[in-house]
Amino acid sequence: MRNSSWVCFDCKEAVRRDRERSNDVLCPSCGNSMTYLGYKIPVPPKRNTKKWLELREQILIRKSYTNKTESSILHEQLDACTEELKMLRKATPSSHRKSRVLELQNKRNRLKALIASPIE
Repeated sequence: MRNSSWVCFDCKEAVRRDRERSNDVLCPSCGNSMTYLGYKIPVPPKRNTKKWLELREQILIRKSYTNKTESSILHEQLDACTEELKMLRKATPSSHRKSRVLELQNKRNRLKALIASPIE
C-alpha cells in the first residue's frame, strides 16, 4: 500500500490517501473532487502560487496527452505537415523551398502509410 497525493487547485489543498481505496477524494475545504497526482510528484507550499500554476499546467498537459490515441496524434501531424506545405508553396520562392517541400511530402507519405496500416 502506498499513499498518493490528491490536490485541489482551487483551494491549494493536498491530502494523502491510499490509491486503491480512494476513487473519488473530496477537498476538505470546498468539497469538490480533487485531482490525483501520484506519489512521486511533490506538492508545492500553499503560498507559492507560481508553483501551483505550473503544477496545474503540467497535469493538464499530461491528461490531454494520455487521452489522445496514436491515430489522432498521427492525424494531427499529417494536418500540420499539409498546412506547412500549403504555406511554403504560397510564400517562399521556388529555389529556396524545393528541398523542404520534398522533405514534407516524404513525411506526409510516411504518415499516410502509418495511418492506413493496421495498428497491432
